[in-house]
Amino acid sequence: MFETYEKGATKAELRPDVTILRKGSLHMNRAARRLLGDADFVELLYDEPRRVIGLRPSTQGTTNAYKLSAVRDILWTVSLIAFLKFYGIEVLESRRRIPYLEGNILCVNLNEPGIVVDRRAT
Repeated sequence: MFETYEKGATKAELRPDVTILRKGSLHMNRAARRLLGDADFVELLYDEPRRVIGLRPSTQGTTNAYKLSAVRDILWTVSLIAFLKFYGIEVLESRRRIPYLEGNILCVNLNEPGIVVDRRAT
């Protein structure tokens, strides 16, 4: 089956990825945000037995909603500092992982080793 090449697109832009930085923020690329329906706000979820972080699309004004902040319209970020501390999740290295959907929840499996990102970026 043929697919149309999107002008100027790279494989990295087309593949969703999420990076959890050692300093406690989560970054997602455009493809990951598309999986959330281009949401501007998310709720943070955690499935402790499976060690899976979830982001559910939300709206401004919802009690537990966090704003996704855009960086040059190519990257969206949200702070996880309090979330990570609350659940006792240690992030010793910044790691990029490929997220997946469960219903409308974007999931990041912390059991997946992911790829360690450049230490200068942390």
